[in-house]
Amino acid sequence: MPVIALIAAIVAFLIAGILALSALAEPVIALPLALVPLAAGIGILRRKMWSAYGFALFLGMHLILLPLIAVRSPGADLADKVAALSSSVLSILVAVLFFFAGRSLARAGSTSGRAWPWVAVSLMITFPLFFFQPFVNRSGSMEDTLLIGDRVLTRVVPRGTPQRGDVIVFQYPPDHSQTFIKRVVGMPGDRIRVVNRVVYRNGVALKEPYAVHKAGYPDSSPLEQAVSFSVTLTRIPDRSYKLESYAHQSRNQRLRPHRT
Repeated sequence: MPVIALIAAIVAFLIAGILALSALAEPVIALPLALVPLAAGIGILRRKMWSAYGFALFLGMHLILLPLIAVRSPGADLADKVAALSSSVLSILVAVLFFFAGRSLARAGSTSGRAWPWVAVSLMITFPLFFFQPFVNRSGSMEDTLLIGDRVLTRVVPRGTPQRGDVIVFQYPPDHSQTFIKRVVGMPGDRIRVVNRVVYRNGVALKEPYAVHKAGYPDSSPLEQAVSFSVTLTRIPDRSYKLESYAHQSRNQRLRPHRT
């Protein structure tokens, strides 16, 4: 077996092991992903040319998404950008390694193996990310439905109009480095009132079984200046939406539609 192919097999097993170990602390989605480099390593040891080419294709498909992710995350901080750049450079190097490993196997007269499983897996894992984007919840304002560190998958294409009851992800307009996850309770033209921590929309009390009142202080929003007896009535302006936290413990946000 060519030396470069053997090195590629070892790297594949190392990547599979790292992904499997990360599944202990990260979501279990990392565990199925570990099967991809594991299959590549086994295939290379069996002298299957497309096991090397296929994993190079898999990594290359993910690199195509980088410009799209950069456009969707204009508020990323420096640490996130450095981490993304480092990951991209490492992925390129590994993809090149597996490409040349495939070429070395071809020159050694190895069997080609099947290409379609690798093409299918690459498309199946990569293509949905053109329409969905993962986010990490960094706030406890929506406990206990969403906890700090929870990961959510958000549809970004096609971009629809928020509706009452939708949980949406958006960038905080004054500071795009902050990403919020909130529930929409009011649409343009709705009238919102809060009385004894009960939200009324157009005079009708909302049933919010998910609401948890953990804070012992009133919200800083004008809608809840006095939690125990607030009767403030607010009409939502056109092209704005009223957002709230499950826990009623963070500032209620007024959001104008914008690109996330």
